[in-house]
Amino acid sequence: MYKAKRGLDAAGARLGLGGGPAPSVVASFDEVDGVELFDVTLPREPAPPPTSRTVQPVLHPMFTRTYSEPAYPLRVATLPGARLATTSGLVFTPGGDLVMETLWDHDHFVREFARPKPLPAPTRVAGRHASLMSLWCNNYFHWIFNSLPRLAVLAASGVDYDGLIVPDGLARFQRESLEVLGIPASKLVPFTGEHLQPDELVWVAPLAPINEPSAFLLDWVRSSLGRGESAPERMFYVSRRGGTRKAANEAEVFAALEPLGFEFLLPESLSFEEQIRTFASARLLVGPHGSNFVNAIFSRHLSVLEFFQPAHVNWGVYTMLCAAGQDHWNIMCDPVKHFGPRKFDDMYVPVDLVLESVQRMLDQPG
Repeated sequence: MYKAKRGLDAAGARLGLGGGPAPSVVASFDEVDGVELFDVTLPREPAPPPTSRTVQPVLHPMFTRTYSEPAYPLRVATLPGARLATTSGLVFTPGGDLVMETLWDHDHFVREFARPKPLPAPTRVAGRHASLMSLWCNNYFHWIFNSLPRLAVLAASGVDYDGLIVPDGLARFQRESLEVLGIPASKLVPFTGEHLQPDELVWVAPLAPINEPSAFLLDWVRSSLGRGESAPERMFYVSRRGGTRKAANEAEVFAALEPLGFEFLLPESLSFEEQIRTFASARLLVGPHGSNFVNAIFSRHLSVLEFFQPAHVNWGVYTMLCAAGQDHWNIMCDPVKHFGPRKFDDMYVPVDLVLESVQRMLDQPG
């Protein structure tokens, strides 16, 4: 109880309430006056259980997890005078209640309010606007799988809106993905992640639990963004050069792969549509774990070998690839320490295990 109260006090400070009483919290929009709710019927069944393989003696326990059943209703809520706060798009009622339905889970709550800071007065925006803001929505993976699929829910609800609330200063991939979806810049309402109050806010539920894309979600992304028609024949080493969790011995790894016909790929050097076409042509991908593998869903069939270091064995890309019907392999690597949290450490990749894995992948039928 003390931890919960401390969390609510932090939320109060974040709202600019200083040392005053903590704001009240409501579990869902069902407890909010003046809200209109639109239930949506779309397929929500989890994908078949994901599987991964390795040439190492032991499979990491993360790869034995299963998908969760969605625990929240699939719906759209419209509420005059509601406020949007933080870059993950939390909703507060006109009376100041935090609607917990707009968070993924308790960890999300702690993440937002562990180090509170006062919010400025809300920026008022005329009109009825729907939010695409979601946790980590400036990350490629989370934009593609947690933000954009809300458009499917919004369309199924039949709710009209004047504009879409999106992160201020959109990255290239965000702008170009919206363009592919036919959404003009004039329809976008930039949000700094602080405090926004439209005349009427439209909140849209996510299509699937975070890091657990369903088969329907994958089908929607592929059909909406343009699944490639190329025959998957090429092989790529997918680099994270310039980011965290890189292969410290990348040059050595690629030198071993190049004679086998591998090409070097730095996804962020391509436009969004070029990435889709390039990944659609792939039958085998190798590289460090991360959002650099997201566009692998556009290949009709491929195998992926992901490198991990022990402080960050995240299953988001793994579940996405398996839900898309792709073949997943992994190698656990030794970390190479750098300044900052361990989860951002680079890794030393065992070249012999890479070559053994690739040979096993190439020897598979089909």
